[in-house]
Amino acid sequence: MKSLRFAVIGDPVAHSMSPLMHNAAYRSLGMPHSYEAIRVTHDTELRSIIDQLRNGTLAGVNVTIPHKRAVLSLVDEVDEIASAVGAANTLHCRSGRVCATNTDAPAILAELTSLGLKELNRALVIGSGGAARAAIVAMRASREIVVHARAPEAIIAELSPKTTARLTAATRVATGTFDCIVQATSAGMTGADSGEPITAAVNWSGLSDATVVLETIYSPTETPFLQAARERGLMHCNGLGMLARQGALAFEIWLGVAPLEVMRAAITR
Repeated sequence: MKSLRFAVIGDPVAHSMSPLMHNAAYRSLGMPHSYEAIRVTHDTELRSIIDQLRNGTLAGVNVTIPHKRAVLSLVDEVDEIASAVGAANTLHCRSGRVCATNTDAPAILAELTSLGLKELNRALVIGSGGAARAAIVAMRASREIVVHARAPEAIIAELSPKTTARLTAATRVATGTFDCIVQATSAGMTGADSGEPITAAVNWSGLSDATVVLETIYSPTETPFLQAARERGLMHCNGLGMLARQGALAFEIWLGVAPLEVMRAAITR
């Protein structure tokens, strides 16, 4: 088997857990491939990565901040889900054409389902960045999605034409019942703010016992937001499962298999 080279690009990127889980998956499958983190700081370097995909130097690329939106204008094809989200996190080459997709959205929906989500009528998404956009697209078949953000109007205007769900805004405390809540900001993340204001943005006592809660960050493993969900008795999880799922979906696009449990184990040990 020919050894192939894969990578995740971003800035910063040294902290990424993607090399850990992808290389663990190669070893478990007896594949000679490699996966590395490449810091890409400006457009010239980003274009070089795209060229390396076209010429086969790289067999596949994951994309993280701040390049998820910028790559859309550099690739040859953008699939429906990446177009809807307005960002791509996975690139591959097919017949000499670089193609972009987004595996965050299906990973979010799969993670919510694993928590016990059975129906999706009303959802709450906190945030307005790439993860929030992916969450909205993931749940676009729901009846209503409430968006809690500092300025929700922009994301609502951008995504309303791409979803059948009614998008509404909440700028203070989100009230009513929700089938699920996705906390998609950096609040509570190591090095960011404490997460207390975001936690206070949810009326926890008014939630149904069946509400499931997903936070997209994973460091630390428990935040004030997840602690509130646990104290309320709700099924909840941090972003490690989502990270493993989006990685396994990318792995499947590139190599035809999806060693999810191996990848999950590599980053949760």
